[in-house]
Amino acid sequence: MSYSPVSFNPQSTGTSEGLLTTYTNASAITAIPQAMACSVNSSGLIVPLDVSNQASWDNWVGYAQFRIPASALGGVISNGRLKLYTNTNSYPLGTPLYIGIDANPTNIVPSVGVNGFLSGYAAIFMGVLVPNEANPSEFDISLFTQIVGVL
Repeated sequence: MSYSPVSFNPQSTGTSEGLLTTYTNASAITAIPQAMACSVNSSGLIVPLDVSNQASWDNWVGYAQFRIPASALGGVISNGRLKLYTNTNSYPLGTPLYIGIDANPTNIVPSVGVNGFLSGYAAIFMGVLVPNEANPSEFDISLFTQIVGVL
């Protein structure tokens, strides 16, 4: 899949706003989904993080706070808690999350030959699934992003 970028305002801290433009693959993806890892490309635009590209992971900026539809503003959070995470995979509380090759959270530890990971890809720890502070039946992701290594 390929995406068109969004604009990014790097002056903000913790949470930054981006303006989403249209995707190049609009028939398959119509928005940046919540919790997708994002980086800034050489033009200063937000794009989904590419674990196979060191320039992409070196320029990581955060995660989409909520689903960002095409041509809309949306928050990107880099630290703290990504609140009210829509846990569509039914991961249990306490699940460690990593950035998958599609830039979305996965509970599968990156390893060569697993889930599409190849030699040279970054293994990036995202954080841990925790209960929401206000409503414990909801989910947050406590963010502790770090590059664990290069496969």
